[in-house]
Amino acid sequence: MISVVIPARNEEKCIGVCLQSLKKQDYTGEYEVIVVDNESGDGTAAVARSLGASVVCCEGKDGIAQVRQTGADAVQGDIIVQADADTVYPPQWLTAIARQFTSHPEAVALAGRYYYTESLWWAGIEYTVRLGINRATAALLGRPLVISGATFAFRKSAFQEINGYHGLTFSADQYGISSRLGKAGKVLYDKDLIVHTSPRRVARKRAAVLLFEVLVNFGRWNIYLCKQCLNNTAKSKRKKETNRGTLQ
Repeated sequence: MISVVIPARNEEKCIGVCLQSLKKQDYTGEYEVIVVDNESGDGTAAVARSLGASVVCCEGKDGIAQVRQTGADAVQGDIIVQADADTVYPPQWLTAIARQFTSHPEAVALAGRYYYTESLWWAGIEYTVRLGINRATAALLGRPLVISGATFAFRKSAFQEINGYHGLTFSADQYGISSRLGKAGKVLYDKDLIVHTSPRRVARKRAAVLLFEVLVNFGRWNIYLCKQCLNNTAKSKRKKETNRGTLQ
């Protein structure tokens, strides 16, 4: 069974289209759709229920990790799929996800990619850069580096093994969760697993603002990677010292 988890806060205007696309999936297996209502003040939950989704509530504003975890704790399926309320999913989306996991039993996760639902002058550059980075890192590191939270799936067993989203502080439902899962097994990248998402959070921003945000996020990512490297180096050093002491 596949479980699709959608975090939502005040998404009454968008979530209906998203859920309609999920109702039109050509997947012949069993699947469920869970909407995690994060203290919405509008009709998000009502719309979700009217379109057949299960609704669970998540109180508090501790970030996307808490909301995603609440949804993951409620699933019945053995494959958990991240989705977003402002994204439209093609009919073959779940079928493609199921096919990949069946064809690759060694894989613990699967990443796809997105296009925007509107034309933006810089979008082509973003698509090309993302695709290039993910193809290269999938080949070299065994997992794509730039994950979209709107189309990412993983085995529940692996997710539970790595302690889910708990404790993730950086890009929890993207780099954070994919990095953790990468330690448990192979993370696949399917360039043809494409969804269409709203550019509402970036479309109205000026180019200078977008560039600044990209640079800030790139800087944060590099700081995070440096900390991870330092932690791994320290752990390796402590392990060697422990082994040396045991041998003596």
